[in-house]
Amino acid sequence: MKNLPLIMSLFISIGINAQIQISNFTYNSVSSGSPYGFVEYNDKIYFIGRTDGFGSEIWQSDGTNINTKILKDINPGESDAINLTLLSATLNNELYFVAKSVHPYIGGEIWKTDGTEQGTTKVISYTGRTYGLTTVGNQIYFIVLTDETSLEIWKTDGTALGTTMVKGGIKALSPPSFQGKINNTFIFYAVIDESGYKNKVWRSDGTTNGTYPITDDLDGNGSSNGTLSQYIEYNNKLYFVSRYFLHETDGTLENTKVIANLWNATTNLVDFSDVIEVNNKLYFLFYSMDLLKLSIYESDGTSSGTNEIYTDISDQYFYPSYLSKKNDDLLFTTVNNTKGTSLKSLNTNNHEVSDLVELDKNLAQPTTFFDPFNACSIDKINGTDYILTTNTSGTRKKGRIYNSSSNTINDPEALSSLYMNIPNFTSYGIIYNQELYYSKENQVWKYDQNSLSNKAQAYNLSTSIHPNPSSGFLYLNTSNKIKNISIYDINSRLIFENQELNNGKIDITELKKGVYFLKINYNGNIVTKKIIKK
Repeated sequence: MKNLPLIMSLFISIGINAQIQISNFTYNSVSSGSPYGFVEYNDKIYFIGRTDGFGSEIWQSDGTNINTKILKDINPGESDAINLTLLSATLNNELYFVAKSVHPYIGGEIWKTDGTEQGTTKVISYTGRTYGLTTVGNQIYFIVLTDETSLEIWKTDGTALGTTMVKGGIKALSPPSFQGKINNTFIFYAVIDESGYKNKVWRSDGTTNGTYPITDDLDGNGSSNGTLSQYIEYNNKLYFVSRYFLHETDGTLENTKVIANLWNATTNLVDFSDVIEVNNKLYFLFYSMDLLKLSIYESDGTSSGTNEIYTDISDQYFYPSYLSKKNDDLLFTTVNNTKGTSLKSLNTNNHEVSDLVELDKNLAQPTTFFDPFNACSIDKINGTDYILTTNTSGTRKKGRIYNSSSNTINDPEALSSLYMNIPNFTSYGIIYNQELYYSKENQVWKYDQNSLSNKAQAYNLSTSIHPNPSSGFLYLNTSNKIKNISIYDINSRLIFENQELNNGKIDITELKKGVYFLKINYNGNIVTKKIIKK
């Protein structure tokens, strides 16, 4: 696989602390608790918070401190008996969520809200525990585990009379690992037999007779427990991955089939996987910590159009990321030439890969790979900025801001210890109105992106080189103290390195004609500039 060099300026600045506190939670009589469960509905943020006078309840915010308030005190008082879990879905312009799920098999409640206190009402109570809500057509489906061995399929139209059990008594050994839809059909996958690895994908059209498995026995390669992975809707079909194959379904038994071979897991189940659609094609990522291998496959939904297009193998630990995109490019993390972990981009038109910026190096390999913590997330904030989050310790992650226009990355103190969103552990907060909101120190915060951009721009513009192109000498103008400089060719080979700069003058008379990259080290802060020898 061809690796293209970075061709844009790069700098790193550290220690900019710019954040605005959105919540004002206090804990004189209740225990503290980090806000979590962030979702956007009707142009407002909803989340779970805890403060004096209340237990864990649902809160609402428009992104300002003054308009961040509790929506409804569902369980009055400060009792922690309520464990409000924002498993949510929308139907008929109302937000549905699960509340009072205290114990796995005691019971819970389905609630809905129109965004007002008076419009926040209970739909129904149930016995058991549910793990998700899925909107399919004009119904919301949910699965209830009634005990350790069985589950029930339910649906609701938002009324108590319209909430019914579709089918019960389905043997289950664990919660469903996937709940989704295709063509007004509810799809789910769970461990439903004693083997623990041979299971079926099920479908339901909302009737007892229409609820049945649509695959033979399958096991997966997306995690160490053998569950299937990488579900995605594409061209009116649902695609998913098992241990050996890519499958597709339109929700019917007769049209559920194997499309192609992908990563052959054999005895090595992958530790992490993801899928994304870019430019009307699917891209599947697989990562094995045992093999220290990362692979990306491209698929147009056909066997001949499904191929491995990128792979990395290392003898030094590196971490993968969830897939993201910039126009027609994939963004992901993988190993680089110095065996560190870098952010890279893959052009989906020609499959060329660019090494953008190194994030970490010489990392210790974890004992086990827990993907929500050990994998990096890449989330787009606005037209140019992304937040990259990597694990620090426990339920905390570190956030870094990547600017795709200038190829800059910032490591601000404000994002040094983000709280992971529970119960699914896959998010630190939410992107709302192209702004970053996150949970930290038991409060909700907003990242001040304008402060970062202004300071970063000023720092970047303080470095200039002239003449460029040049046939003999370059002159570097900067107000910052330089530690050393180095020059690399277009293939990232080191050509020149100097520990001292002579009055800002750089001699390039011995270089051959062409494009090079000048790396300037400002005592740990790096600026890379493209230079041309003519």
